[in-house]
Amino acid sequence: MRIEQDAAERERLARDRSSFRVLPAAVAFPRDAPEVAEALGWARERGLAVTARAGGSSVAGQCLGEGLVLDTSGLDGIEPDGEAVWCGAGVGLDELNAALEPHGRMLGPDTTSSEWARVGGIVATNACGSRSLRYGRVGEVVQALEGVDAAGAPLALEAGELPQALVAGLGTVLEGLEQDLAAGWPAIHRGFGGYRLDAFARERDALSLVPGSEGTLCLLTRARLATVPLPQRRDLSRAEFPTLRAALDVAPACVATGASAVEVLDTHLTGGDPVLLVEHLDEPDGPGRLPAVFELLAPGDAERAWRMRHDALVHLAAAGREPVALFEDPAVAAEQAGPFCDELLALLGSRGLDAVVYGHAGAGCLHVRPLVDPRAPGLARTLMDAQRAVADLVA
Repeated sequence: MRIEQDAAERERLARDRSSFRVLPAAVAFPRDAPEVAEALGWARERGLAVTARAGGSSVAGQCLGEGLVLDTSGLDGIEPDGEAVWCGAGVGLDELNAALEPHGRMLGPDTTSSEWARVGGIVATNACGSRSLRYGRVGEVVQALEGVDAAGAPLALEAGELPQALVAGLGTVLEGLEQDLAAGWPAIHRGFGGYRLDAFARERDALSLVPGSEGTLCLLTRARLATVPLPQRRDLSRAEFPTLRAALDVAPACVATGASAVEVLDTHLTGGDPVLLVEHLDEPDGPGRLPAVFELLAPGDAERAWRMRHDALVHLAAAGREPVALFEDPAVAAEQAGPFCDELLALLGSRGLDAVVYGHAGAGCLHVRPLVDPRAPGLARTLMDAQRAVADLVA
């Protein structure tokens, strides 16, 4: 098993797609579960923390660490299993869907970063994507997993099961958990509150806790994921609005039409008025249930509309205004997204910051990226101050 401590390899894994740089002490490249256990033992002997890394597509620094960074991209393998699939933690999402396509299947949750994202990362972060309204999040499709625990021992978890070794500890957590959740757990479509305690209380199995745990409970080596049939029909509708608030306020009504995705793009991305894009999958009557302001797009126009968000961010950066991934995925109830966004933009404006806003309006989850000049004096201090203020606003 290869462990590297040379400067070039450490520097290569010191960054992800966030604004952060964290130089690790060493990097490991395991190819199977025994080598993962070996890497953990090596780190334990040296007192190093271990951070798992998959595709490095995270925009909040989750896969960066000062100890041993464990690159799981070598944990490959795809084995279709009926309406599910076993896949290694290092399998890319696009690679996985390409392998499933001949079987008429795909993975439902589809992250925007599918070009880089890998199975280990999407499970660790409980990822989803634009179509979470229809397909939910990755945690809802994980049926089983294999991995290595902190002691380096093999770990296998199945849906509906609580291994005997974990009964005492997790049984204590379950005591009174439902009442605690009823008193304070947010009832929103897209929460990012750490461990999936709501799913754990409902399913009462250890597997429920792993998606979203970001490598803190075990190191995933492979997972069995439920798949869905490929959609036979896609319809995309588009509407312009005079303000971002007006677009966000209409989003919940669009969700009620059976939409698979309701996405918002602000003026920075469209070059004109803010836009809502509403997709219906295998729902031929869905577009007709939308407000009259919406226009059903022809297939070619629909493809260009879906590409607009990615291309526009590239154009913004090329113009010298870098969109910084800092306030990624603030999530509120979709009905509150409009007021929340008004307050957020006012908060940023008071600090001299403009921002591009886009994302999952129907789920109440927005991507907010300040537009900055990287050379501006005091920029880091301004951004960190704004980040704390945004966190307080979401809370």
